[in-house]
Amino acid sequence: MHRSTLNWKKILAGVLLLLGIAALFLFWPVREDLSPLKDLASQYNVTILRDTYGVPHIFGHTDKDAAYGLAYAHSEDDFITIQQVLLAARGQLGSVYGKDSAPADYLVQFLRVWDVVDNQYQHLSPETRALVEGYADGLNVYAAYHPDEALPGLFPVNGKDIVAASVEKSPLFFDLDKTLAHLFSDDPEPVPTSTGIPNNSNEFAIGPAHTSDGGTYLDVNSHQPYTGPVAWYEAHVHSDEGWDMVGGTFPASPLIIHGHNRDLGWAFTVNHPDLIDVYRLTINPQNPNQYQYDERDGLAGVTDVVMEVSSHAIDLSRIKGCEFDVAAFTNLTQDHLDYHGTIENYWHCKQRLFTEYLPEWNFSLPSTAISRDIWIRSITCMPASMATGSLSL
Repeated sequence: MHRSTLNWKKILAGVLLLLGIAALFLFWPVREDLSPLKDLASQYNVTILRDTYGVPHIFGHTDKDAAYGLAYAHSEDDFITIQQVLLAARGQLGSVYGKDSAPADYLVQFLRVWDVVDNQYQHLSPETRALVEGYADGLNVYAAYHPDEALPGLFPVNGKDIVAASVEKSPLFFDLDKTLAHLFSDDPEPVPTSTGIPNNSNEFAIGPAHTSDGGTYLDVNSHQPYTGPVAWYEAHVHSDEGWDMVGGTFPASPLIIHGHNRDLGWAFTVNHPDLIDVYRLTINPQNPNQYQYDERDGLAGVTDVVMEVSSHAIDLSRIKGCEFDVAAFTNLTQDHLDYHGTIENYWHCKQRLFTEYLPEWNFSLPSTAISRDIWIRSITCMPASMATGSLSL
């Protein structure tokens, strides 16, 4: 009996040991191999010098080189905050920091940050894309040489990540986050807009007629925290292509936001433009998908709804989730080429209303615009279930 008990203890100990090893294998964080990212460094020509205060002075052959160097220098000083900014922009803070980060991740989805970035990135100028991609490579190379500092699952990053960080952060500068937090609070009643003088950041530009020495002065008094995602980082960025700026930037930003070049200075403040509207809806108790509109029940008795769909709404996915039974193509002019770039881009964007939002369509559209001088007008299109035959242009 004594020997049998000892055997069971050995077996139990062995099982527990195996379970422990399995748990380590399953849950121990896997560290990605970032070493291949080191090869990106060979694409850049940049020198980083630091003055006696530790401020980096970045000298690149091209603007893209300089942006790469700015990212690397900033990473040397505050890599963790840059990574947190990029995780937030991806809506993935919760993957590292847990459920307390869920509201921030929800905000990214609520604002459709990545719909905007994916749809608009191609419209950025080649020069701008070069800057954000160079900056992203600077972060990738730093992560490759310092893998123990890299957060799991983040790298490699790319130019879209850098743009997304800006898109995600911009609404915070007119307090959209505070408005949303208030709506989700226990007392979401509207708060009257303050009419007092805000105690916020301020800037003053003083001309030579108003200074004792005849000089021109720019006073930049930005009220930002000393640490975190919107804390200033001082740097001097110079490239042989003409970029030459000194000032402050934010983590994950490839540009000098507050500062000056050899000719002028610039600054901005957090303020309160009227960009947010909150509506109180009266929900139909019989149908939670309906609300009262203009003192009438929202969709009671309504069989058809007509709406205009702009090319901007299509490109920015503003009609995502809408279902259409009939669509009418009305015109193709040069009015929006400042946005689409070419008439072909404009034409392909408008085509998406029929190819993506009318799944039963039974007609064909030309792959290219007919002419820059002869525009298509008034073509009504409906799904096959509502028409017979096909329409071909």
